[in-house]
Amino acid sequence: MSLMDPHITSDPVIGDAAALMDELPQIVWVGRADGWPLTFNRQWFEYTGLTPEQTRGRGWEAGLHPDDLPRYLAARQAAVRTGVAYAIESRFRRGADGSYRWHLGRAKPLRDEAGQIVRWMGTCTDIHDQKEGQAEAAERERHFRSLVANVPGVVYRCALDANWTMSFISDSIQDLCGYPAEEFTHSVGRTFASIIHPDDVQAVDQTINGAVGRGVSYDLEYRVVHKNGEVRWVHERGRAITTGTGEVAWLDGVVVDITGRHQAEQERLALLEQVRAERTLLTDMLEQMPSAVWLAEAPSGKLLLGNRGIEHLWGHSFQPATGIDDYAGYSGLHPDGRAVEPHEWPLARAIEQGEVVTEQEIDVVRPDGTLRRAAFSAAPIHNAAGQRVAAVVTGTDISERKQAERAIRELNADLERRVEARTRNLVESQAALQTFARQLELSNRELQDFASVASHDLQEPLRKIQAFADRLKTRHAPALGDEGRDYLERMQAAASRMQRLINDLLSLSRVTTQAKPFVPVDLQEVVRDVLLDLDVRIETLGGQVQVQSLPVVAGDPTQLRQLMQNLIGNALKFHGARPPVVQVRAAPDDQGWQLNIQDNGVGFDEKYLDRIFSPFQRLHGRNVFEGTGIGLTICRKIVERHDGTITATSVPDQGSTFVVRLPHAEVPKPEELYEP
Repeated sequence: MSLMDPHITSDPVIGDAAALMDELPQIVWVGRADGWPLTFNRQWFEYTGLTPEQTRGRGWEAGLHPDDLPRYLAARQAAVRTGVAYAIESRFRRGADGSYRWHLGRAKPLRDEAGQIVRWMGTCTDIHDQKEGQAEAAERERHFRSLVANVPGVVYRCALDANWTMSFISDSIQDLCGYPAEEFTHSVGRTFASIIHPDDVQAVDQTINGAVGRGVSYDLEYRVVHKNGEVRWVHERGRAITTGTGEVAWLDGVVVDITGRHQAEQERLALLEQVRAERTLLTDMLEQMPSAVWLAEAPSGKLLLGNRGIEHLWGHSFQPATGIDDYAGYSGLHPDGRAVEPHEWPLARAIEQGEVVTEQEIDVVRPDGTLRRAAFSAAPIHNAAGQRVAAVVTGTDISERKQAERAIRELNADLERRVEARTRNLVESQAALQTFARQLELSNRELQDFASVASHDLQEPLRKIQAFADRLKTRHAPALGDEGRDYLERMQAAASRMQRLINDLLSLSRVTTQAKPFVPVDLQEVVRDVLLDLDVRIETLGGQVQVQSLPVVAGDPTQLRQLMQNLIGNALKFHGARPPVVQVRAAPDDQGWQLNIQDNGVGFDEKYLDRIFSPFQRLHGRNVFEGTGIGLTICRKIVERHDGTITATSVPDQGSTFVVRLPHAEVPKPEELYEP
């Protein structure tokens, strides 16, 4: 007896479909044009346990899970607003046991001849098993026994011929394959066989024809090809409808897209294969491990899995034990020599007490009586319910490590003795160093005293020699004769050289004794001042000094000026037969700044490169180029005080390039140069 409202069964829109709804295995409902349910088929009441009275109005909402109701109503309202069929997954309460099961709800609008929506018809299909990843056997067992054009799903009626010519197919076929339903029902239209994957056509034909010949329903899975080329898996279930004489009149069936489930099944199979591969890999890894590793069952202690490291440690194969007490047969000693009791083994502690054992050292007694020191670790394994089901144990042979530790302790003791002796020597050396420091301080004071004497006492006689020589030359030159005047000029030249030598030695000593704190120094201004001092010499020689952009560096301004004065002055002095051309330029490098002072002078042989920076070393005679041989020594000392380097490249008669490298240094701010 139908539980549907009588006025629904006579609804001109529903027609014969109303009688069929009670025969369908799914929950089927019919709603008003606004989507509100009017009535349900028998499956609804049998599933939910609700009576028709309880279902009327909003009573049907009691069968829907409270968390899903807002989403369900929103989807239905959106469909009513757009007039588009909808599908939604939600949970319905099963009256028999009060459990909630997932259902796929689908609904489509039913329109009159004018295209106006007059009813909504929907189904609710149990998909709980599919959502739990189980087989879709329940879904595959359902099939429609007759044609229902407006029930969501691909429902068809076709002739039993080679192409399964369709007399009717539901509109959802377009969702499945991309072609509209009218292409399949047209007399010269598309055949259903044309969308089946070519590799599956023969099997589908044999399955359906075989089932029809035996008078049973057919149930099969195969592939169809979408209009866009996509391949989809479908599940088809159908049966033959016969006439009163037993002849097959047509086939009724339903085709369901199961691509997602099929892909999930393939992924499950791939996962199983991966698990097998990982298990094999785990076994291989265990065999490669140098430690003994085994897995034992709880609470029996029976060996479940082990590697060859067990045999290497114990000296014999480790047989599966039938009980935890059987491990007493494996002898061992604590580091203090006491025998290990059965309950003290890491395996027993992990299985019986659930302990996590870390690095328990035991001397394993091998069959030949020898001992091997091993570090054991163990941990219990619990199932989802928190029960101990197994324990994993590792044992690592640390005999060699222990021997090495003893050797290290002995070495450490010897090292301590050596350090103690070395400390005594250092104390003695420190005392000697302090004595040397005092002597060095005394020497520095003596050097400063010498510099003071050199700057005044030594130069005073020279000034007198030069003064009296000038008077002698001025007042008595005629009386001296040519030879006397020559002697006098040589004496004056020697005194001048002596004075320059003293001044250069003073400059060399003052690089360290009178050094000033580093400040920001603009080398561009330094070189400009140097060129002002050398202006007369440059003009006299007809030379040029070309200066490119120079940086600001941290340094002693007086010493950096002396450095540039000496280098540019040398470049002008050793000019040779050509007017001197000197280029001064700078460029950054990885270490800091590189200054190049290049000339076109006489140059030198680079085999004398080390010699030119040593004091009193000259490559040319005083009668060719004047000088004391200390200028480049002063340059080297200034550069070294600034943590830099100086070198040179040269080709005889083609010129030289002196290269000064100064490191990047933080230029102090002016206010940081003075004490507050």
